[in-house]
Amino acid sequence: MPVPVAGAAWMFALAGGVGATDPRRSVPGRIAAASPGSTVISRARSGARIADVPAQLGRAPARRYDAVLMTIGGNDALRRVHRRELTRHARRAVLTARRFAPEVIVASSANLGASPIVPWPITRLLEVRTRVVRDALREACACEGVRFVDFFRPLRCDPFARDPERYFSQDGVHPSDACYDLCFRVIEHQTALAARLARRVRAG
Repeated sequence: MPVPVAGAAWMFALAGGVGATDPRRSVPGRIAAASPGSTVISRARSGARIADVPAQLGRAPARRYDAVLMTIGGNDALRRVHRRELTRHARRAVLTARRFAPEVIVASSANLGASPIVPWPITRLLEVRTRVVRDALREACACEGVRFVDFFRPLRCDPFARDPERYFSQDGVHPSDACYDLCFRVIEHQTALAARLARRVRAG
């Protein structure tokens, strides 16, 4: 079982890369490339929901990390989940993550209604559901003092909806390389995560 040691920065990611042409083009892959010397462990699972986060963290190969990154919520938005349940699951996920790292970053799903294969009026339904999930995650992060990165935008101003050929993979559902690049740049701009991991390595 790996254990974080001095001179290294360790990050545990629940952030997938489905749709990327190469794992290095996913968000965890880009964070690793931007912070040489750090170790990024990604244990994302396709289909995982907010309620699954504590169990995913429980299977982490170490008990302590410098940071935990979660991108979550899309699968919850695809299914009808009561707001009270979402709030409870989100709070538990954030609290669990805080036991693993001093820095926790939670990123919400982008507007699922932006997918080019989703017909109207389903686009509006998915927009509403994505917003509800986003609100539950944002509230949990605010209560626990955790960084929150908000990727939700209404369809009228959603960058992914405006240029679906660029930001969606060939299946019209999962993100493309360009989408992961944009998401990484937003996360890095709002949190400076890669820079802090790199400084942690140099300090060690």
